Amino acid sequence: MRGIIEQINISHCVILCIILGCSLRFVGLTRGDSSFVIDGSSQSERAFYHFHPDETALIQAALDPIDPLSPKITSYGMLSIYLLRGVLEFNSTIFDQDFTNQKSPDRVRYVYFTARILSVLVSCLTLYLVWLLGARWFSDLTGLLAVCVVAVAPMAIQLAHFYTVDGLFTLLILVTVHVLLRALERPDWRWFVLTGILIGLSAAVRLIGLSAGFILLVGHITRQRQLKAVLTPSIWLAGLSAVLCLVALQPFLVLDRDLIFQDMNPYGLGFAMKWARGEFLTIWSLVDIHTIPYLYHWSHLWPLGVGWPLTSLFIFGLSYSLWKVDHQKGLILLWIGIYFYVIGGLQAKPIRYLLPLLPFLALLSADFCIWFIRSPQFVRVRKLAIGICAAIFMYSTIYGVAFASLYTREDSRIQAARWIDKHIPANSRIGVERGGFSMREMINSEKYSVRPIKMGALFALRGFATCKAEFIFVQNQLRHLDYIAITDVNRYQQFTAAPELVPGGAAFYQALVDGEVGFDLVQRFRHYPSLGSIAFKDEGSEPTFVGFDHPTVMIFKKNTAYQQGIAHLQKQSSTNPHCVDSPLETACSALQAGDLDQSLLAARRAIAQFPQSKIAHLIASEIHRQRGDGEAGELSQIYLTEIARNLNSHWLLWGSGQSLLELGMTDLTLSVLEEGTQQIVPGKEVEAANLYIVLAYSLYERQEEEEAAKVFLFSTQIHPLPLAYNSLANIALQGEDYKQAAGYIEQSLQLDDKQAGVHATIGKLTARFLNNKPKALYHFQRALELDPKLEADLSEWVEIKRETVK
Repeated sequence: MRGIIEQINISHCVILCIILGCSLRFVGLTRGDSSFVIDGSSQSERAFYHFHPDETALIQAALDPIDPLSPKITSYGMLSIYLLRGVLEFNSTIFDQDFTNQKSPDRVRYVYFTARILSVLVSCLTLYLVWLLGARWFSDLTGLLAVCVVAVAPMAIQLAHFYTVDGLFTLLILVTVHVLLRALERPDWRWFVLTGILIGLSAAVRLIGLSAGFILLVGHITRQRQLKAVLTPSIWLAGLSAVLCLVALQPFLVLDRDLIFQDMNPYGLGFAMKWARGEFLTIWSLVDIHTIPYLYHWSHLWPLGVGWPLTSLFIFGLSYSLWKVDHQKGLILLWIGIYFYVIGGLQAKPIRYLLPLLPFLALLSADFCIWFIRSPQFVRVRKLAIGICAAIFMYSTIYGVAFASLYTREDSRIQAARWIDKHIPANSRIGVERGGFSMREMINSEKYSVRPIKMGALFALRGFATCKAEFIFVQNQLRHLDYIAITDVNRYQQFTAAPELVPGGAAFYQALVDGEVGFDLVQRFRHYPSLGSIAFKDEGSEPTFVGFDHPTVMIFKKNTAYQQGIAHLQKQSSTNPHCVDSPLETACSALQAGDLDQSLLAARRAIAQFPQSKIAHLIASEIHRQRGDGEAGELSQIYLTEIARNLNSHWLLWGSGQSLLELGMTDLTLSVLEEGTQQIVPGKEVEAANLYIVLAYSLYERQEEEEAAKVFLFSTQIHPLPLAYNSLANIALQGEDYKQAAGYIEQSLQLDDKQAGVHATIGKLTARFLNNKPKALYHFQRALELDPKLEADLSEWVEIKRETVK
């Protein structure tokens, strides 16, 4: 009777834990639905905002026509896309819920709510699976405690609020392990086939799910205690079922293998694998540069995702399971080991990668707690053991409830958008970043002049520019701004995490936040996980953990000390230990003074101190060339090779050119820019031509008109733009070469005939200096057609018209 009562009490507690967990997952599910509408002209009284880039990509993939042979997304499996599309189609058929009109805020809201409810249901079902696995293979109490852990874990609560692949993969792996253990306990071929199907389904979410097949094989061999068990038909049936299931869901894996390894698509598997392994660097992976593989997950990510007490308990649980290992625990440990070996060694370390480990670590930790409390070895401190375990679960519950409270509050980005709309004057120029967590979609572009701050260019420039050139770029970005609106996890945290790679960007963002660049922080919006007076401060945490639901939004206003702030920033180019400027300035000064030996020594010091600096290699190459050394070609090739294979070659050429100009190396600048005209990536010609024009203006401002004209001509070789020809005409006019000036203007007007001022200029030029009054008359008439306000300025037009009439 006592056992029955105990079982009933445990069942009640399990139900309460599951209810608590489901409640924490359902709370705030409508977050993003807001009465604040950015576009005041919109007919809708409400708007819906979503801030999770991966969720947006998955939902859009489910809404678009699905082609299993050539999907748009291969970094994630197709099952998540099929599942959501199936639910939407079902609702459309049964309940007449249209999901195709994504221009309607109501339809967007409906689709996202549907996807998120599906995510919550998957997460709640995971809680039940944890109980089943714990009760079946450990004990009822172990299952109860494990459910409690997963129910209140902040990382699980967070991921349940967004439609991503992590929750579904975790559920499928749990089901797979549960059925796998049943198949090994009762070696019936039907259980093996079911296990194989579940392995295929898991792999159709994430390919690492295939590793469960290895666990099944190891479990089968160790259960049979003989290697020839690998020849058992059941194990082959399981493997065949897994492969057939995976190929049926993702036929492109077999029919179009090239699609898998494409590394140009940000949502392609090839790109994702190379990025995660650190084979190439992106802005959002800068935060992982200085993290230690495997250790970082335990020192930073687990404490963030579940709290320090549970992290410590997980370590004890793992240690205990390794000590008291049995067949079932061994297979669970094998899954933990395989999965953590793969994700722990990656350069990329988003916290969501840990979710599939959470249920299993919860089970092992709960098993340890039960042993710790009941073990005769600790009978004298049993009350203390109970107290310790209770305190850990109490802390975890408080943390979980506090984290869930975030979803009861309006997102900080919406709050910031409200404040901007209310307090910043109309027509103000507001700078916003690009990137996944920027504020650019939260500001009314009809009310304000929204200007992009292209700080991503500083990332592209790494190694190809001096800090001084990067600060000039920053100055150009800020010059015409009144306000700046940023989030802490979009660029600031990434750049400041790796100042040795992006010294200019890191110095700017640090100076901006510190109020040293001529902009004052006028408003800051931030939510913390909190319960009453208890708040869990998590600034500087893993960006995705914060960025999806509670980033810091900072709004800055330009002050009167802006010029002093920029000057302060420029001074850092010589003092910042991460800037290559100082040794290169020494090298170039010595080179210009004719001291080639000292110049070469300084250049070599620069390369030794900053081996990643391609601009240092380029200058060293020039020094060797002037010395007549054979190393010149080799060093120059290092620079040119990097330019040729880079998709942002136009930015690298601008950075190199601006840096060389600041170092007084005009001739080398012209040489590099002329060579660079052949290195522009197709599709980037217009942007490249504009960057060349910027460099040409830099030369023009230095009163180097002849050199500026050459760079303007280089820009026309890349892509002809009216601005370049107009500038060339202006230089020709200053040199009193009126015929050449007229020729440049005509080329400009061939590109854009609607330039009223340019028509007026060539009219005056033709009338005064080239004595072609009919042609001048045509241009004056055209100028007045385009802009009648020019009539007062064109007094000579009246005289020409009279003479023509006579």
